[in-house]
Amino acid sequence: MTILGVTGGIGSGKSTVCKVLENRGARVFYADDVAKQLMAADSVVKAKIIEAFGKESYDEYGMLDRAYLAKRIFSSDEDRMVINSAVHPAVDRAFELFAEMAEKEGVRILVKEGALLLETNTESLDYVIVVDAPADERIRRVIARDGGSEQGVLARMRGQQSASDMRAQAGYIIENTGTETDLENSVDEMIEALVA
Repeated sequence: MTILGVTGGIGSGKSTVCKVLENRGARVFYADDVAKQLMAADSVVKAKIIEAFGKESYDEYGMLDRAYLAKRIFSSDEDRMVINSAVHPAVDRAFELFAEMAEKEGVRILVKEGALLLETNTESLDYVIVVDAPADERIRRVIARDGGSEQGVLARMRGQQSASDMRAQAGYIIENTGTETDLENSVDEMIEALVA
């Protein structure tokens, strides 16, 4: 089983690359989605978040206050490190279980997708794939997808590792600057280069 890590900045197209990989038979672990689930439901993770950021991290019904945490995390490197240390170990454990199941089921390509992939343990990955696109294109995509303002997207981009730093750590880079067909062709080339 070949284990690929797929990452990239917001709006780069990493989720689209993972959908193409799924269509090619890969099993994908969406680390960011798992992190959100753990922050909402895992009692240990919730306790760590409350200890670090206060009871206002969750509403009266126990639901995560995403807006409150986002404001804290995207305005403070220290707060971002604290939340990552609370959530990443639980995500890593979930991925280990996911990988064990995939191997038992004979999965050929396993993918771990995540915006913060390079800030976590990458030792279990055979290759790190970075998906990238020009910043103005990424901003346009995010506004079209999520709404909001250019300033809001830029703030989120500043809270992530820079594209140049990601590219420096990549085992393979997919340039997402063309059509959807171009991207599919790039993914097929990557599979052929790394897995076949």
